[in-house]
Amino acid sequence: MDLVHVLRKQFGYSSFRPYQEKIVTDLIKGRDVLAVLATGGGKSVCYQLPALLRSGMAVVISPLIALMKDQVDTLRSNGIAAAYWNSSLSGDEQYKVRLDIRDRRIRLLYVAPERAVLDSFISLLRTVPLSLIAVDEAHCISVWGHDFRPDYRKLIILRETFPHVPVIALTATAIPAVRQDIAGLLGLSDPSVYIGSFDRKNLRYSIVSKEDPRSQVLAVVRRHRDESGIVYCGSRKTTEDLASWLRTEDIDALAYHAGLPDPARRSTQEMFKKQDGIVVCATVAFGMGIDKPDVRFVVHYDLPKDLESYYQETGRAGRDGQPSECVLLYAASDIPRLYARIARENYDNEQLRRAAREKAGHLARYCESPRCRRRTLLEYLGEPYGKPACFSCDNCLHPAERIDGTDLSLAALSCVRDLEGRFGAAHVADILTGTTTPMIRKHGHDSLPWYGMHHGFKSGQWRDILTDLQDQGYLARGNGDYPTLCLTEMGESALKDCRRIIIFDPGRAKHPETEHVSCPGNQPEPGRQGLYDRLKALRNTIAGREGLMPYMVLPDAALRDIARKKPRSREALSTIEGVSRAKAERYGQELIAEVQAYASTEGHIREKPATVKKALQAKTKTRAPPGKTTDKDLFDALRTLRSTIAGERGCPAFIIFHDATLREMAKRRPTTSEAFLKIPGVGKVKLERYGERFLKVIRLGHSG
Repeated sequence: MDLVHVLRKQFGYSSFRPYQEKIVTDLIKGRDVLAVLATGGGKSVCYQLPALLRSGMAVVISPLIALMKDQVDTLRSNGIAAAYWNSSLSGDEQYKVRLDIRDRRIRLLYVAPERAVLDSFISLLRTVPLSLIAVDEAHCISVWGHDFRPDYRKLIILRETFPHVPVIALTATAIPAVRQDIAGLLGLSDPSVYIGSFDRKNLRYSIVSKEDPRSQVLAVVRRHRDESGIVYCGSRKTTEDLASWLRTEDIDALAYHAGLPDPARRSTQEMFKKQDGIVVCATVAFGMGIDKPDVRFVVHYDLPKDLESYYQETGRAGRDGQPSECVLLYAASDIPRLYARIARENYDNEQLRRAAREKAGHLARYCESPRCRRRTLLEYLGEPYGKPACFSCDNCLHPAERIDGTDLSLAALSCVRDLEGRFGAAHVADILTGTTTPMIRKHGHDSLPWYGMHHGFKSGQWRDILTDLQDQGYLARGNGDYPTLCLTEMGESALKDCRRIIIFDPGRAKHPETEHVSCPGNQPEPGRQGLYDRLKALRNTIAGREGLMPYMVLPDAALRDIARKKPRSREALSTIEGVSRAKAERYGQELIAEVQAYASTEGHIREKPATVKKALQAKTKTRAPPGKTTDKDLFDALRTLRSTIAGERGCPAFIIFHDATLREMAKRRPTTSEAFLKIPGVGKVKLERYGERFLKVIRLGHSG
């Protein structure tokens, strides 16, 4: 069987991503599979393709209602019979799905884990042949995972009821302990195990000392003006307060948390998915089911729960492979508070508490270590990085100098030894700096020979030294309820031998937050941006018309190939990577017309002119020479007009023109229809619809 041919025909791709073909082959043969593939690694195709090639209906278990709908809409756009059955459906809609299952009209059915284990649902499944069972977000089955859900442990009933149906378990993150739990608790029989790379090369990781968090968030947002992003907050109140404040700074910000009414949450999700430039301030209740490819930044306003959660949440940035950044605001007090919360919480068993403490220790090391962020993160996930530095995270871009720190290190190790492993880094640092605290007075630690021996260093600098010593293996965290420090054998040996120890310079200034540094990405080819912008605008129009997310119509990579190859027939269009035959038939006429329009410079103005002198005069921050308006003034005026037209037509502003197109208008200042048509993002249709109104504004700006 030519799997590539089927992939090309059904999904429009001419090659598999890493591990996909092997996974598909194993499932077709009836073998169980455990697949751990990073976000954007193509997990869906791994079960969707074999579901089409095996007889029967595939059942896909997913906890994410919004993602179910997106997946089903995407499959249907490719001509594949798919459905979802969850609490968002009305009674009549659920009845129709039940009939479609009974009449064998569905190839893929998405359900939540709670429904999948109901006796009534399993009885219904017994009436139809099943091709496979796919368990998405499979890490939820393990207490060592970052999102443990007890209902997942009941899914074993599916294996017991349908022992001969192959099962595939999929997740984006799973440390070895989680992988072992997934295989055992789902009853996988001698599964093939595929572990992809977790390295998201297009993401830049940074940790910033949390000092003025609102202003720090605003700085990131302004670096990505008119681009979409998520700011994760630790409480519902923080999401609302931060979103409200950002709106006062002229940022399109919305709050999202589980306590909001369902209509408000759905509205926020839809706006975020369909519009550019929306910033959502959210708890972790947001994002798991949002399959939006062009999120350009993720900020953690508060500390994440653990490193798996951090990886999963930052993974919502840059799913399209384009450069994106992930910023974590971190305060030294965050980790002690995290341990205190773990100590207060009621866990079902001690194993859960122990797992939480262990994860907190790994998170602390990641936040406080001067090592490469990417290397630390990947090694935690079980993937050797193989390089000393990534040259894209904050620690690699601003490496700390290493010095001979033997005296400082031996003093720190001696202090930890004398405390007998009963205290944490903050207390050790207070002793070494000579700080008077109730805890120090209570235990008489101001009488230790190490008390106040180095007044030249602050507590935070001593904490950096202690973190470095822990990184190098001289110190380790204790196993109690709180993050205590103790000597390792290596630390004992260093003290005994007065070993020379090299450390990062604790006197270094903390590096400032830097401007965004681009990572390798798939940029449009030079000279192709104009047609690409037009095709992207057309795709957004089609998506709005059909109620789909834009990427469900065509992925960005396919649009770039169309812009490069300029196909003039449906047959030629169907050879483009990412364009299935069904999509070539469905959207081909409009796409080909846009390609042809791009090659033409003809056009006539039909729109009634409109005057927007007030908009041109409203912006006075950047003063222009007499008789000439600045590019920024003109750009602002064009945006004002665009918003007016969008309001008239009841559509998102970017469907009229993208900001990049408006900037080109402000820069080139075309005054004729022929010149206007040469602006990237302006097609013949848009020239006819909007040209005269925009040209009027440009002429006013041109003359001042």
